[in-house]
Amino acid sequence: MHSTAQVTRMELHHIKGIGPAKQTKLQDAGIDSVEALARADVAEVAAKSGLSEAQVKEFKEKAIGLNLLEDVRGMGPQTVVVLAKAGITSLKDLYDASTERIAKEAQVAKEHALQWQEEAQKLAEHVREEAKTPEGRRKLLKEAADASKVAAGKTQEAVVALYHKAREDGEAAIQKAQQLRETAPAQLQELRETAEKALRDAEAKVKELQDKAPDAVQEWRGKAETAVQEANRVVVELRDKTEQFVKTETEKVKAANEGLLTRIKARFQRKVA
Repeated sequence: MHSTAQVTRMELHHIKGIGPAKQTKLQDAGIDSVEALARADVAEVAAKSGLSEAQVKEFKEKAIGLNLLEDVRGMGPQTVVVLAKAGITSLKDLYDASTERIAKEAQVAKEHALQWQEEAQKLAEHVREEAKTPEGRRKLLKEAADASKVAAGKTQEAVVALYHKAREDGEAAIQKAQQLRETAPAQLQELRETAEKALRDAEAKVKELQDKAPDAVQEWRGKAETAVQEANRVVVELRDKTEQFVKTETEKVKAANEGLLTRIKARFQRKVA
């Protein structure tokens, strides 16, 4: 049994300035996440997306800022997403914001939020110092690349786990539908037996009254036959509806499972690529 995993990653719309239209253009250019944008080549993305290089450069810098937030000790992707929605999208935003606000947005203790702010300030100072020399800038690029690889690896692991969970859920749903198919005949048999018993009881009643009141017997027989015909009609109708229901639900489950597996496989293959 595979454990349930939640794929939490920073999406393009978490970057201020990227709305639905720009997000679509970036996705068409092969950029489907903040991590991908932070690693992307500005000129190449601009050419493929139709956005200006200035815009792409601005978005990339913001993406790098969001990625740096993930480097703050104790702050994972899910927390970064929460803070990004609140407008905190860089190390500077983090250490400039009030501790109370960060604690409230992330739903953590103030002491924890304060630790993040102190860590963010140290990390920002580190980045500024390293950026002063070519060697330091190369080091920062390597650190960013390594961090992106780690994040991509975690996302890939989560996607694999989610894929297996989806398969298990789909197989369980199909099994449930199969069980329904197997129990339906038993229910129909029970109804058939009930109808047959009603017929036998009616015939016994007719025989009992046969010598007492011929006219009443004839009327009772007619009513009994009508009741039996209605019971048989109900049995046939219920059988047809049950078989149709089982068939329809089984097809829905299979279609939904195949669609989900197709989307997850496509997403997984894109991540691997």
